Amino acid sequence: MAAEEEVKHPQLLKLYMGISFSLFLASLPKNSSEAKEELKVGLRVAEEQLKQMKSRRKEDSKANARVVEIFVSHSNTWQAEEKQLLQQINVATEEMASLRSKIEELEREKLRFDKRFQELEDMIGFMSRRGYEFEVEQQILNDVVFKAQVKLPFYHYDISKVITV
Repeated sequence: MAAEEEVKHPQLLKLYMGISFSLFLASLPKNSSEAKEELKVGLRVAEEQLKQMKSRRKEDSKANARVVEIFVSHSNTWQAEEKQLLQQINVATEEMASLRSKIEELEREKLRFDKRFQELEDMIGFMSRRGYEFEVEQQILNDVVFKAQVKLPFYHYDISKVITV
C-alpha cells in the first residue's frame, strides 16, 4: 500500500499540477482580456479627455485673442481720449494765460483811467473854483465900476474890455 500510495501521490500531484496550471492558463486570458478591455476603455476615456482639453485650449486661445483685441481697442480708445484731453488742457492753459494777460492789461488800463479821472476831477474842481473865483472877481469889479460910475457919472468903463481871462 505504501507503494501504491507513493505511486498515487506523484500521479495525484501531477494531476493536481496539471489541473492548476490549466485553470491558471484558462483564467489568464480571461483576466488579460478584461485588463486589456479596461485599458482600452481607459485609453478611450483619456483620448476623449485629451480631445476635450485640446478643444478647450483652442476655445481659450480664441477667447484670449478676443480679449487681447478688446483690450487693444480700449487701449487705443483710451490713448485717443487721453490725447484729446491733453489738447483740451493745453487749450485751456493757453486761454488762462491769455485771460491773465488781459486781466493785467485791463488792470493797467483801469489804473490809467483812474489816474486820468483823478486829473480830470482835479481840473474840474480847479475850474469850478476858478469859475467861482472869476464870478466873485467879476462881481467885485462890477461893484467897483458901479461905485465909480456913481461917483464919477461922466466916466464909463466897458467891463468886457477890462476883464481878461
